Amino acid sequence: MRYLLVLFLLWGIFACIAVDKTNRTQREAEQFLREFRQLVLGRSTKEQVALLADKYHGHWSLHSISAPGVPGCGLGSASVDFVFENWWLHWFLFAPVTTFDAGVDMNDNRVCYSGITFGKREIGFNGVSVQGFLVNPLSGPPFEVNLRPSATSVRYDVRATPAERSVAYSINLGCLSRLRGCNDTRDISPQLWQGAHEDGLSYWKSPWNK
Repeated sequence: MRYLLVLFLLWGIFACIAVDKTNRTQREAEQFLREFRQLVLGRSTKEQVALLADKYHGHWSLHSISAPGVPGCGLGSASVDFVFENWWLHWFLFAPVTTFDAGVDMNDNRVCYSGITFGKREIGFNGVSVQGFLVNPLSGPPFEVNLRPSATSVRYDVRATPAERSVAYSINLGCLSRLRGCNDTRDISPQLWQGAHEDGLSYWKSPWNK
């Protein structure tokens, strides 16, 4: 009985540590996102991205000169990736693994791509992805939203308005510290879902799509 009590006490201590570390991760991710949103396709420089990488432990990589890389970035672009996760909460309180990833690609000293993914990683990926291109690889509209409760995606290019870019990155990072995570993308990106209506089986029409 005594051993069980000791084990329970130790688990309680680590659970408290897990909650504290995850809350810190969430606050850091929120601050990062505020700064990340200031990057402008075709205008922000490699030096600005380097400051983010130094502050938030970004991982640099160089694409081979023969690799196509991200559409619109050309050959030989450089990229930096950022990751924020809730592993402590997962291991000690059995919360679903929730990950916030961000990436930036640069060529000719300018940002040519930026994007994020955020959500639960259990069986596959349940969450939101946002991709910003200097040149839209699909030659589509400047801002396009694909709404699904399980997986929502946003794609935009330099023609998107400030309001469109703002709503794309208005995500609820509080899902990182929730014990059960967020239920679906309606919890993660409520602003994207505002005013949406069902328009067929498992398809919702977004008012942001022109």
